[in-house]
Amino acid sequence: MAITKEKPDGGWRAWRVVVASFMISFIQDGVLYSFGVFLPSLTTHFKVGRATATVILSIMTFMTQGSGPLASFLLNILGHRGTTLVGALLSTIGLSASGLIIWCGVQDIMVFYFLTGALTGIGFGFMYLPAMTIIDHWFSSNMGLATGIAAAGSGVGQFVLSPLIEWLIEHFGLTWSFLIMGLIVS
Repeated sequence: MAITKEKPDGGWRAWRVVVASFMISFIQDGVLYSFGVFLPSLTTHFKVGRATATVILSIMTFMTQGSGPLASFLLNILGHRGTTLVGALLSTIGLSASGLIIWCGVQDIMVFYFLTGALTGIGFGFMYLPAMTIIDHWFSSNMGLATGIAAAGSGVGQFVLSPLIEWLIEHFGLTWSFLIMGLIVS
């Protein structure tokens, strides 16, 4: 005899989960898909071409999507909140350390590949999976609407963070832009 738990399918707690998932998509996808705004400054700092600098974004995207099996494994052990917190911690460390290595004058882009590409990318993957799968625990008949709202954070994040990143680079420079993005992710 199987015991089934009824999904709330609404209520303030369920919609609060949707808002939290929206914000995770906003931050994670907003930073990931607005990363191109950093490229001109990165090519100047590292004295490399756009193709070489773009590898950072390629690694970050690959690690975000490729970390799914590991994120799923962690999800089974730590739960949604724990996996998301691990992801936020890794992403914060990756972005903040990237700002610090720029401040220190490190010119080796390979370090950036690891910190921003791999570490931040894995962190984003650990944030993404729980944010999308938690909706299923709270909704049945309104699941499409709830998932759509949560996923809409991605586009809104890109819309808001692209001009913000550009403004930060213009007014505070590359180092502080990465440190502030690390603070936003945290």
